[in-house]
Amino acid sequence: MSRGKARASASDEDIESSFIWAIRSLDRAAVHARLADGVTQHLLDCGLHEVATGDREDEASMTLRVEIARMLVECGADPDNRQHGCGGTPLHHTLAVGYLELAIFLLDSKASAVVVVLVVVVISRPRPEPWR
Repeated sequence: MSRGKARASASDEDIESSFIWAIRSLDRAAVHARLADGVTQHLLDCGLHEVATGDREDEASMTLRVEIARMLVECGADPDNRQHGCGGTPLHHTLAVGYLELAIFLLDSKASAVVVVLVVVVISRPRPEPWR
């Protein structure tokens, strides 16, 4: 798997859509093939966001999410990137959906733990009394 190299045989748009589709579909083999061809840093980082979102599924799907995230990080995806324009990191998305196994992997991959502290503080605050 190569790092940050654009594939020359197809347009950038084709590469991006097939790579993101493979991640959203949790198609490990297709993700591996596209990584072997080479993708840009931007796509690696966006891919890490994509694997951190989506519907909660079964345990096998979670295993695939962690495996794909591992492949992306090994190829250079930044666990603290903010590529999606929302200001969030892959860890933000992971915690929002409740993918605990993926959150543990991202933290082990040096994702910033500041987001975890903020989530715990917000959750642990008492709720205000309703306005009367």
